[in-house]
Amino acid sequence: MRAARLDRRATFQSPSNTRATDGSVIEGWTTQFTVWSALEAAGGRELFENGKITAEYSHKLTIRFRRGILPSWRVLIPDGASPSTDRAYGVVSALDPDDGRRELHVALKEMPDGEPA
Repeated sequence: MRAARLDRRATFQSPSNTRATDGSVIEGWTTQFTVWSALEAAGGRELFENGKITAEYSHKLTIRFRRGILPSWRVLIPDGASPSTDRAYGVVSALDPDDGRRELHVALKEMPDGEPA
């Protein structure tokens, strides 16, 4: 893997719950780590659901190898057009493409509302 390819910061977050003073549960996200990455579009499709058309986009994120990334996590990546705005992606899977423990390919699904399904 060429380090120069890893030109985007990616923040991996896991779901977390905290309790408010009134005892209610507040759902949120906890940052696990932030790494340099390479983001590539991997495809997209349009779906007809509940009487409306929705778009679904998928991406491949390449990072240096690490263990423990789960499908319940999300990844925040600064938007190229507006770096102060993050785009949210749900993790679909993570795999070592050649079992060499050098890099990891993380399949992502873009989440328009920021919340993985």
